[in-house]
Amino acid sequence: MKPFNLEEAKAGKPVCTRDGRPVRILCFDKKSNDDDCIVCAVLESDNTETIYSMFSHGKWFKDSPDENSNDLMMAPKKHERYINVYRSSVSGGRTPGAFMFNTKKQAINAGKASPTYITTTKIEWEE
Repeated sequence: MKPFNLEEAKAGKPVCTRDGRPVRILCFDKKSNDDDCIVCAVLESDNTETIYSMFSHGKWFKDSPDENSNDLMMAPKKHERYINVYRSSVSGGRTPGAFMFNTKKQAINAGKASPTYITTTKIEWEE
């Protein structure tokens, strides 16, 4: 997970807690005695939701050097693509080559156009 970024969160990018629970941000401009405690977030735990006030840097405790499971983080983004695997002319066709596509249909259609097409495979990753 990436550190909390107030501007990215305001732009709608997903936020989670340090321990991976989803977070709903209610507002970024909460009035408070501490000018920096401006984020109002809903955190889920044991099938219940609790509203917390968080600091603009995503920490639950403002000046604590320790990490807390409730600290806000930028949620990893999941990606899904399809790759085609082809026989390569290198080493007598034993070295495969691969190309990536957004949809399975695109990948299969592109693969069928090549005599060296082997298969289409789905890949997933987070970043």
